[in-house]
Amino acid sequence: MALPTSGQLSLRDIASELGAAFTNISLGSMSDSVGFAAPDKVSDFYGYSNLTAFYTSITQPKAVFACNISIINTFNML
Repeated sequence: MALPTSGQLSLRDIASELGAAFTNISLGSMSDSVGFAAPDKVSDFYGYSNLTAFYTSITQPKAVFACNISIINTFNML
C-alpha cells in the first residue's frame, strides 16, 4: 500500500512501507535505500510505494487455419 500523498507522515509509516525494522529508524538510510537525493526530507516519501512493478510475457499460440486449400498461381506469359 502506498504512503499518503498529504497529511501526517511519520518515520514509522515510512519504515513500515519499506519493510524496515522499527528500531533505530534513520531517515537518511531509508532515503538512501530508495534512491532519493540529499538533503533527506520526510516529504520525499509522500505517495511513495514500495511495490515493484514487473511484467510477464504471455506466449500466445500461433494462428492455425482449419482449411487446407491449395492456391495455384497462373501466370500469363506475353
